Amino acid sequence: MFPLRFCGHRWLENSDVISRIIAILPSLKVFIEKAPKSATSLESFQIIKKALAAGYILIARLEFSRTISCELEPFLRFFQADKPLAVFLHEDLVQMMRAILTRFAKTTEIDKLTTGSKLISYECFEWSIASA
Repeated sequence: MFPLRFCGHRWLENSDVISRIIAILPSLKVFIEKAPKSATSLESFQIIKKALAAGYILIARLEFSRTISCELEPFLRFFQADKPLAVFLHEDLVQMMRAILTRFAKTTEIDKLTTGSKLISYECFEWSIASA
């Protein structure tokens, strides 16, 4: 199994890439440990070695990125159509933001955010989404 190419401008493809990275991570660790001396001087090798040295935090970051990417995919897939879908944008965007915000805030707090403008100006970490 080989890694897939990460795509910085098409979110629809990134959850598959992240899932593949998670799947090959154990094999990648073995490769780094047993790599020939000629490979260890390469810059890409050093980048991967440094990332793997982070240990479990790397897996946590990858899993978090994958879940957010999976949360965004249905929204992006729906709105990348050649149809006039702007009328549905607000409601679907608010639903997606609520779903993502549930990872950071209590449900009782999110229930108080009844409009899109309240949702955007919600201060979860002493800064609002609108001012970031």
